Amino acid sequence: MTFDYRKEFKTTIPLAVKVGGRVDDTTRNIANPIFNRTGTSAATGFGGASAITGNQLAGLADTIFANHSIGYGLPAYTFPSVYRAFTALGGNNYLPYTPASDVQARFDDSTKAGYLRADVTPIKDLLIVGGFRYEDRSTDVQNRLLTLPAPVSSKFSDKRWFPSVNAKYTPNSNLVFRFGYAKSIGLPDYSDLLPGPATITDPNGSTRGKISIYNSALESYHVDNLDASVEYYFSRSTFVSFSVFRKTLKNFIVSATQGL
Repeated sequence: MTFDYRKEFKTTIPLAVKVGGRVDDTTRNIANPIFNRTGTSAATGFGGASAITGNQLAGLADTIFANHSIGYGLPAYTFPSVYRAFTALGGNNYLPYTPASDVQARFDDSTKAGYLRADVTPIKDLLIVGGFRYEDRSTDVQNRLLTLPAPVSSKFSDKRWFPSVNAKYTPNSNLVFRFGYAKSIGLPDYSDLLPGPATITDPNGSTRGKISIYNSALESYHVDNLDASVEYYFSRSTFVSFSVFRKTLKNFIVSATQGL
């Protein structure tokens, strides 16, 4: 649901005010079963006497897209069709199901937002557009991986104000000055929000083991943006410009590794 309203005021200083809001609820069910076969031994079908070669391999070639030039003056080339290979090699019976690698999850996103914007021209040739918006975000997450004893749930939420201001000064028809400031946000990926137990990879020879832990206290990251520029127009199609910017990131999301 979305609403917007704009009002222009007939004052000494030209002023226009716009307000609005939006409510957005979204549900995403993600089901990504993993079928996987790796290796180069004869038992996998990728090596030894059972390796696929010759006429059998030629029968798996794509006959639709492979007949078209790849562009830039280059000819078409032959490559195997994923669908033909999957069918000819036995389908799911050939690619064993590995449920521990699945992604089975549900994400319920809810966003409530509102904003206020004002356009004002305090002096001739200077336009200032400023305002702020408020966002209330929440995401209910459920990990439904079949190998878990029971579904695991978590919740992410963020409530924040985002101010912004932009100014444009045009002293003549050839010269333009611009300035802008805005606060923005970066949200965690779904894969970062998915809860679950720690995963442990045992050491193997000289390869060290690994423990991966879900961060239940993960927060969004924030960015303060500053931009300034000057533009000079020689004609309608020719101009030169110079711009600078500064972005300050706080609470950036990273995957950290620590030796044990």
